[in-house]
Amino acid sequence: MWDVYYRALESYGLKEIAKALGVAETDRDIIDRDKISWYLENDLETLRRYAAHDALEAARVCEALLPPFFELTKFVPVTLSDAVFYGSGQMFDLMLVAHYLERCVALPPRNPAGKQETGAYTDVFVRGVVRGDIVHGDVASLYPSIMLEHDVKPSNDRLNAFQFYLRDLTERRLSIKKRSKTAPPEERRVLDAQSNAMKIIINSAYGMLGFNGAYFRDIERGEFVAKEGQRVLKFILSTIEKLGGTPVQCDTDGVLFKGKKEMVEEINRAIKTKWNCISFEFESVYPAVVIWKKKNYVIIKEDGSVAKKGGFFRSRRNEPFIRKLIDDVVGLIVKGNYDGAERLIEEVKMRVENRKLTADEIVTTVAVTENPNTSGRNLPQYYVARKTGARIGEKVRYYVKDNGVKTYKLKAYEAAEPIENYNFDYHVGFYLKKLKTVEKNLKQLIEVSRERESRGVS
Repeated sequence: MWDVYYRALESYGLKEIAKALGVAETDRDIIDRDKISWYLENDLETLRRYAAHDALEAARVCEALLPPFFELTKFVPVTLSDAVFYGSGQMFDLMLVAHYLERCVALPPRNPAGKQETGAYTDVFVRGVVRGDIVHGDVASLYPSIMLEHDVKPSNDRLNAFQFYLRDLTERRLSIKKRSKTAPPEERRVLDAQSNAMKIIINSAYGMLGFNGAYFRDIERGEFVAKEGQRVLKFILSTIEKLGGTPVQCDTDGVLFKGKKEMVEEINRAIKTKWNCISFEFESVYPAVVIWKKKNYVIIKEDGSVAKKGGFFRSRRNEPFIRKLIDDVVGLIVKGNYDGAERLIEEVKMRVENRKLTADEIVTTVAVTENPNTSGRNLPQYYVARKTGARIGEKVRYYVKDNGVKTYKLKAYEAAEPIENYNFDYHVGFYLKKLKTVEKNLKQLIEVSRERESRGVS
């Protein structure tokens, strides 16, 4: 669930998660999964240390991520495991159901099911690299604030439980956040967990309205909230332009724009003339961003680190050499080295053509989620799993081998080979084809960035 909200993980392995959370054991033993049986027979002491480090990191990950969900079970009638896995639309609904049953009031008939047509407002107004004072602002709790502003509730909620809990949890969370600022460290951890639990429930209220499995669904009210959210964001964008700023991109409740940090307060004052409960908050200022398209952009921070958003820039399905190419080209674009970026693309293409890619650059790692022997899905991981004996829950590492089949006739799953057998014998046509789409997109990104610069637009 943490990664659903933050989208910060490149892999869901324990070691990668521990590193991302800053709880990884230093100087720990690392053993390749395929070699565990060898260590069991030949070096049991190292295997024991490896297992102990895994157990310690697993405990630390749980300590970092589970507290809000533990606190969640105090509000919603669910087990701890259900609290982690349930969808956002279910939490608020379960709380309302419990409210009715606790008072011995029959659950009301459900509103008609349907599909909510309106979603969040997402758009880009600039493509390519944008440099210099890129301000990031967010609307605080956009959808809950709209529902409080307009007294939104499901039409079948005759006890008015929806608004009661929405207001109560919002007020309690604000009070807890205030107490947390001056609380001792141990108490602060508990208060922060309680605050995050309330945030999860509050944010699930909007999702419940459009969730067909909810008793208190209300597609019509969900539509209203979504449309009002779009109206708020468009008002903010219009205000930015009136103040002399340049909108760069927006997504749901956040806006990136080129301008001055002080504009956030002016935007907020303008908002208050129309919505009492809506607040626009300053998040950060960045020296540059690279925009590809909606929901796909890279933020360059003051310390030089980057935050990648969207599938194009951080897809886990891309091979390591493609991911590295994208990162390196973005770095060159930010520096204005467009010729260097184009040369790099050609160099990588030549390396693919000449079979220069190493095993680490070309390997694909995928988890086995179905029984390889009974799965009818024609996917490379199941073919490789049958060769290696990998079971459900384990990961397989493979590449697509040159089996003599032309690219247009190639079925990748039939040519999938365990990476342990790699001998620079990959299928050149297959990987060139994968690279082609990425190359096209990168060159477009380079061109729009170069064109903006040639017009003197930074």
